[in-house]
Order: sequence, then structure tokens, then C-alpha cells
Amino acid sequence: MSRRLRTLIAGATLVAAPLLVAAPAASAAPLPGGPYTYAAEHSGKCLDVEHGSKDNGAPVIQWTCHGGTNQGWFNDKLDDNSIVFTNLNSGKCLDVLGESKANEARVVQQTCNGRDSQRWFSIHHGSGVYSFQNKNSQKCLTVRGGGSDGAAIVQADCDLANNQRWH
Repeated sequence: MSRRLRTLIAGATLVAAPLLVAAPAASAAPLPGGPYTYAAEHSGKCLDVEHGSKDNGAPVIQWTCHGGTNQGWFNDKLDDNSIVFTNLNSGKCLDVLGESKANEARVVQQTCNGRDSQRWFSIHHGSGVYSFQNKNSQKCLTVRGGGSDGAAIVQADCDLANNQRWH
């Protein structure tokens, strides 16, 4: 092969190489933007607004990931480093029902109002895995009910077990 041909091939490779590198998949990073989906580490199922409801107070559950808009969440990072999660389908925010500070209080969607019950701090575990602690209650976003579709999302004391880890 001639020197000129080798130089052309090398140059073309340098130009084309960035096009051949796969883009990283969207992960559940607490960065502004989205929409992102969040899968529970213990089950692999996604954070989901039940039945795709657009109503205030609609329960948030885990469900087999299907890419529907009720499983998409925008992240808005605030000045205090908390995150507000807004559902792609409804435009409503992830909230603790009644601003409760109790263990096992249900997590629902509500009209975004800026209250602390709609603000979450991220706890990074590495490799794109996070837990989310509510600003109002200091409790963590938790799946109750094992690995089944429809298991409730609640807040509970942060023990950082797999049912409190999201990716």
C-alpha cells in the first residue's frame, strides 16, 4: 500500500472514529434534563404513574419498563441541590401524599407547587445508581411489595437497600 493511501485511510479513520463510538445510554443520573426512566435495582421495574393517570393524587408504582410517557421523568435541579421530578405524561411532580413525614406514606403525583415534599436529594452509589431522599421527611423513595408489577412506591427510613436504589 502506498504511503499516500495509508495517510488517506488514517485521516479518514480519525474523522470517522467519533461517529462509530456508541453514545452512552441515558441513565438515571440526577442531572437536569430528561426524560429519564428509573428502574428499581431489586426488580428492574420502572417508576410509573399508575394507569397513565393525569390526576392529582394518582399513585406512583413500579411496573415493567415499557417506555411509556407515564414512566418518563424530567429532573429539575434546584439551587439547594434538590431535584424535582416531573412526569412526562402528566406534567405533575413526584410528591409524598399530604406532605407526610411518616414511614410508608404513599408517593403520588401532584401539581408542582415547590413544597419540600416534592424535593429529593440524590445519594450516589456509583455506576449510575442512586437513592432519593425527600427534603421534607428525610425518608427515601422505596418500593414496597417486592418485585411485582403494581408494588407501591412509598417513603421509608433510608437503609439504602436494593428497593431504595434506582438506575
